[in-house]
Amino acid sequence: MTRVLLVDDERAMVDTMVEELTSRHFDTVGVTSADEAVSMLARGDDFDVLVTDVNMRGISGVDLCARVVDSRPDVPVIVITAFGSLETAVATLRAGAFDFLVKPSPWSAPPSTGACGRRSSGYEVPARARRNSWSSSVRAQR
Repeated sequence: MTRVLLVDDERAMVDTMVEELTSRHFDTVGVTSADEAVSMLARGDDFDVLVTDVNMRGISGVDLCARVVDSRPDVPVIVITAFGSLETAVATLRAGAFDFLVKPSPWSAPPSTGACGRRSSGYEVPARARRNSWSSSVRAQR
């Protein structure tokens, strides 16, 4: 089962997305701060993907993305926001995000091409083996 770390500073949004992802058979842990997510990853908690909001108090989703890409390149980061703009999408992808999605409910949408041009198939998380090669290619392009 895919393990998801979900980060959003709005408790109601965390609860809603955890419920939705759990109903789709994802093992989901929701937290309300980037600091809490960083702590969990630093102590070695194992997650297959991190999903974070962009606009949060404290550390932004873009900054969290950059930290995770640097410290845990094995964990792809999907950035979500209610305030989608080209500038924000570009900033998240430059920070190393795997994808950029617009709220409120990307999982209820039909499969589509994400902001970064990859074909998303029901927003499934890539296999661990592909993550490592993807992370390496992103680092090489920076």
